[in-house]
Amino acid sequence: MRRRVSSSVLALLAVLAGLGARAAGDVKVRAFVEPTGRAVDTEPLTLVIAVEGSDLPDVSIRDLPRLLNLRVLNGPNKSTSTSFEMQGMQIRRSSSVTLRYTLLPEGPGPAEIPPVDVVLGSEVRRTDAIRLVVERGVAGAPPGRERRTRPGRVDGGREIAGAGAVFLKAEMGAPEVWVHQPVPLTVTLYAAGVDIRSFSWMGFPSFSNFWAEEVPTDANTERYQTEIGGGRYNAYPVLRRILIPTAPGEVTIDPFGAQLQVRRTTGDLFEDFFTGGGTGMLVRKTEPIRLRVRPLPEAGKPADFGGAVGSFKLRAALDRTDAQVNDAVALKVTVEGDGSLEAAGAPRLDAPADLKVFEPKVTDSVTTTGGKLRSVRTWEWVLVPLAPGDVRIPAVRFPYFDPTAAVYREARAEPMLLAVRRSDRPAEGPVARGAVEAQRRDIAFIKPLRGRLAIGRSSLDRGAPFMALVLLPLFLSPVWIGVARYRARLSQDRGLVRGRRARAAARKRFHAAERGIGGSDVAAFHEAVARALVEYVADRFDRSPAGLTYDVADELLAARGIDLAARRRFRSCLEACDFARFVPDAGTSSRETEILKEAREIVDLLEGEL
Repeated sequence: MRRRVSSSVLALLAVLAGLGARAAGDVKVRAFVEPTGRAVDTEPLTLVIAVEGSDLPDVSIRDLPRLLNLRVLNGPNKSTSTSFEMQGMQIRRSSSVTLRYTLLPEGPGPAEIPPVDVVLGSEVRRTDAIRLVVERGVAGAPPGRERRTRPGRVDGGREIAGAGAVFLKAEMGAPEVWVHQPVPLTVTLYAAGVDIRSFSWMGFPSFSNFWAEEVPTDANTERYQTEIGGGRYNAYPVLRRILIPTAPGEVTIDPFGAQLQVRRTTGDLFEDFFTGGGTGMLVRKTEPIRLRVRPLPEAGKPADFGGAVGSFKLRAALDRTDAQVNDAVALKVTVEGDGSLEAAGAPRLDAPADLKVFEPKVTDSVTTTGGKLRSVRTWEWVLVPLAPGDVRIPAVRFPYFDPTAAVYREARAEPMLLAVRRSDRPAEGPVARGAVEAQRRDIAFIKPLRGRLAIGRSSLDRGAPFMALVLLPLFLSPVWIGVARYRARLSQDRGLVRGRRARAAARKRFHAAERGIGGSDVAAFHEAVARALVEYVADRFDRSPAGLTYDVADELLAARGIDLAARRRFRSCLEACDFARFVPDAGTSSRETEILKEAREIVDLLEGEL
């Protein structure tokens, strides 16, 4: 019996020894990427940093190094686990810490995760570099029936059925346009079998070769259903732009990228309710769009063509048809229609010589309706007639290029007639030119000079006071230099400056607290007085008032040789303020005056001894 008990005790001790033993140096650190198969630029990856060992210290990650062709979406997400294993008469404990980062490839090509520093308590371990090649994922093209049922990877490894049935597509209104011809661009999100929870852009082309006009779009209200590849899809217009190319040539619009939070739906109400479906994040990109931009033809181009492309009409009107000489008359010309007027110059105005024409004021208005760009531009000239009579303003002409017919056209306004009358104001006569004649004398003498003028007193610059003023800066310069050096030393010694200003600062605080005597907030008054005393000591000793307790203040004053009576008086005043702050009805108006007077006397007393 004793032998059996002894064996049990030994076994228990062995187990406890196994639990308490530390396996020094058995910590393993490794880094890998999930999923382990091919990486595409439309699906996230997960960087996993796993730390394993029998007894792990605190595990943390310094900042991730600069990644090549990868960006961090979120992380780190930290998880820990512990397991026990019986080996012989010992129990071995294994612990693991896992940190996960969600990464997204920025595009096809090589990608690299440099070595990552992992901090294990006071030790730093470094992982191996991870290199991979990112391939271009399926983007933009409508999936076939077989693709819609293929599982899609979500959040770097987890799979969600139907994720492949979500794609993003960008479409241009035409594959070929003329320079300055507006062309609509639409980006649509197609989804089948999934519920879109959130949508956010993560990649956007620059439109460097275009003028871009935004078209307001509401994906929820403009949603519609369509059939693609034999399947039914919900289509969400997520972006609309009207692009105006500025130069001819082959232009490529880079892909759009979007991040989506989705939940799979099966169509079965009960299954969706009980299973909840799969949820996760998706990344989708459009295919690059190529657009051919043709230059405007040279044949038939008017000499005064300004660059307008579209279909336009012109209106011209004078603000009045009857004016006087030198009156200001406004001529307003408006061009409006479907197309772009960004590059358009002013209409040609052949004004007669009897009109003075000033530079026009230009106003623009651009709207988008039904996928078309509606432009309105107004020029307003100020005309000044210089002579009376009937002034005929020729027809105003505005040439433009019609992209539909591929010909140049001209919008015109009928000639206008302006009746100019002589001005009712008197005309200014001509200025006569001739020699300058003196009308009167410039200087009228008071009286003729008889004899020499006598100097009544000595000149100021010859007196002693003047000489003293001249020499005074010479003697005062050393004094000024000495004062400046002394003040410079003071400014460098922050503690000395703070101590010299402590008394003045305390008086200002006491003056501010005095306004609260007799007020309703008794606690605020006593708090201000106590704070003024504490901050005075803090200023004198160049200390922070935040950690200046009563005991610390007493020790500082004692170290400077302040006698016990003064220190007790200082502490008693602080305690009286605290008592009045926290005990109701402990302070009256007369009592407040006494405490303030006592605090001022204490500061004066300490100032004299310090």
